[in-house]
Amino acid sequence: LLPARGLLKEGQVDKVWTSPAIPGPPFVVGNWLPEDIRQGIAGALTKYTAVSAAEAGLCEGSEQPAPETWGDEAGKPSCKWGGTGAYTFVAADQDDYGTIREICETTKAEVCTAGE
Repeated sequence: LLPARGLLKEGQVDKVWTSPAIPGPPFVVGNWLPEDIRQGIAGALTKYTAVSAAEAGLCEGSEQPAPETWGDEAGKPSCKWGGTGAYTFVAADQDDYGTIREICETTKAEVCTAGE
């Protein structure tokens, strides 16, 4: 990541390990809401990609070029979802966060137990 951002030159870092995919923080919809409302919120969040949202004018004036890693979408105007470089939001379940649980079990990091 640092060489890609120009902060280090290629060859200054040796990769010793690559983690499994680490999911970002979820958007959570309270189960106290009626099912149709929950489905509507989920549908609104997953309807667009960052590029299709920009095409629909949902981030007019703050578009950014899509990164090369987005293949055919690279260079197209795109929205910056929630301050991240995410391409799209997808529905998630508990299994998607197994990597986070494993990291917490291994590191015993305080952030993993905050709020318990």
